Amino acid sequence: MKRKYNINDLDCAACSVKIEKAINEFDEIEQCTLDFINKKLYVTTVDDWQDDKLIEFLEKIIHIFESEVTLNIDNNTQQDSKKTNFNFFKSNYFELLKIIIAITLTVISSFVSMASWINLSFYIVAYLIVAYGVIIKTLKKIKSKNFFDENLLMTVASIGALIIGSYLEGVMVMVLYNLGEMFQSFAVEKSRKNIKEMLSLKVSYATLIKNGEEHQCKPEKLKIGDQIIVKKGERICIDGIIVAGSGYIDTSMLTGESKPIKISEGSAVLGGCINTGNALIIKVTKKFDQSAVAKIMELVELASASKPKSEKFITKFARIYTPIVMACALIVAFIPPIFTGDIVGWIYKALTFLVLSCPCAIVISVPLTFFSGLGVCAKRGLLVKGANVLENIADVDTVVFDKTGTLTKGVFEVQKIHVTENVDKDMFIKFLCYAESTSNHPIAKSIMPLYKGKIFASKINSCQEISGKGIIANIENKDVVVGSREFLIQHKIDIPQITECGTIIYMALNGLYSGYVVISDSIKPNIKNSLQKLKKCGVNNFVMLTGDDLDTANAVANQLGICKVYAGLMPEDKLDILKQVMADAKGKVMYVGDGINDAPVLMASDVGVSMGKNGSDIAIESGDLVLMQDDIMTLSGAFKLSKKTIRISIENIVFALVAKCAILILGIFGISALWMAVLADVGVSFVAILNATRMLYLNKK
Repeated sequence: MKRKYNINDLDCAACSVKIEKAINEFDEIEQCTLDFINKKLYVTTVDDWQDDKLIEFLEKIIHIFESEVTLNIDNNTQQDSKKTNFNFFKSNYFELLKIIIAITLTVISSFVSMASWINLSFYIVAYLIVAYGVIIKTLKKIKSKNFFDENLLMTVASIGALIIGSYLEGVMVMVLYNLGEMFQSFAVEKSRKNIKEMLSLKVSYATLIKNGEEHQCKPEKLKIGDQIIVKKGERICIDGIIVAGSGYIDTSMLTGESKPIKISEGSAVLGGCINTGNALIIKVTKKFDQSAVAKIMELVELASASKPKSEKFITKFARIYTPIVMACALIVAFIPPIFTGDIVGWIYKALTFLVLSCPCAIVISVPLTFFSGLGVCAKRGLLVKGANVLENIADVDTVVFDKTGTLTKGVFEVQKIHVTENVDKDMFIKFLCYAESTSNHPIAKSIMPLYKGKIFASKINSCQEISGKGIIANIENKDVVVGSREFLIQHKIDIPQITECGTIIYMALNGLYSGYVVISDSIKPNIKNSLQKLKKCGVNNFVMLTGDDLDTANAVANQLGICKVYAGLMPEDKLDILKQVMADAKGKVMYVGDGINDAPVLMASDVGVSMGKNGSDIAIESGDLVLMQDDIMTLSGAFKLSKKTIRISIENIVFALVAKCAILILGIFGISALWMAVLADVGVSFVAILNATRMLYLNKK
């Protein structure tokens, strides 16, 4: 049983790692993922649970680490952004007020001449004002026996400073810590809001036409068959078909395509697009939860919950980082004084280690970077289904392409009809089209226009389609075999060797070869440029798989510069070839297909890429990356964004570690003060968050 919950009042990235680990250790839980950035908890349980019982069970575990955190069922409702911002700043208003009062008292006690006991009183009052909340949290966690976190570290460091007489330092530790936490929370919240606004596809209301009148209702309330009106400048809220009106729609939020798309009566439209022309009357064809916009928003959200290797590494690293720095603090506090006798001085230096032992800056920067990267990809019409997928794209060395519908348009045309001497051409076309009328294959559809008459299903006594091979049928009591040369040979039919450029479909009547048709498909525009761009992104090998004959396949491959070709493949053969390519590849292997009949191959590859087909269900559900424009030219953008995301996450990790190590070394030599350590800790977190969200501005380029 899978559940998704909102996790409220969790503001510690390091604690989120502990919570996720603790929940996963229970036998009742099959898998748990905590998405700190989106404040979501994804839980898969072994047995079926009622929500209230499961929430109670999970909260008991969570409260070991964070006593004020609560869970509630995620119903996909969107909060009003103004209300969210108001509440956020209202809560920070009191924090700022406390900080201002504490700083004022500290300045007075530091620069105004007064009795020593009054001076000390001012420091203590200032300290309690900013430290009260942190100390209370520490005491609660000590009671729950899980107290080893940043609250304890700051409490020990600040109280230690007060004990050794560094009153100003003790107060400033808490002032800077509270200030840093506030700005860190603001930065994360702002980043989250920016990304969600960038991907805002959902419309808050729909204008329903009922009995000739307009009524506003929520898109979730619409039923299949309802008619809605979408006026100029409004966003289409749900999938449907235009029944009245024409003009242009902006699909950029779905596909990244900047040019408006022309539509008219009968055109299918997707929720999330913007009507840039006259008013449109749209007939609803899908319920909201089944529409393209709902699926895309859900996939983007779920994508951020998957963890890349770099985040998993940081999670493991965070578990050992804090104990190591704490151990160093104890060594600094008690070993050097044995030789120098300066106990107070070395304890002061040890407090610096305590302050810098919190790994939050490192823990939060990696998921936020990938969340930003996923958001930018989605904005560009690249639907990446996981942070781990975005990471894998950067390691791709080999790209395997399906030919038809991927490299070529998938729009077949009959170029030639050839019949044997004793066969009437019209009769040949009739039986060929009758047989192909039972198939939905693109080749079958291209053959059907040859027959100008009406197809009567009653004349087809039996028909069997063998996927990727051909069709066996009995039509008007004649045995008809249609398909590839090998398929007809398997049925004991003698066929001459024919050399033609294109796909050849043969036919036999009553066991005798009667003729063939040649069908060709044209290469998509800009495919060659797309492959050149992929080479610049680090892809070294291109492979093409096709069911066509080798001559046709080579003709396409030669035009595109693809060196390795596997032709004459059955659907099941593609999977075997892919496994062979993956075994020989130096890096990861990407498979690019149309997302309709390549599902097993897409799933088996390291990165499966499907053509979006303007948001079709099958295309969105298959593959790890969906190209919403059906344009391979956009694929190079996924490589660039993947590498940029990884580069920024590495920058954050290196920056955080170097900055903290530098302050630790300076602290040992007595160059850095305790307040500098606090400023470095919160400052590193803030800078890392800003650097992570730098991904968002790539969307403007």
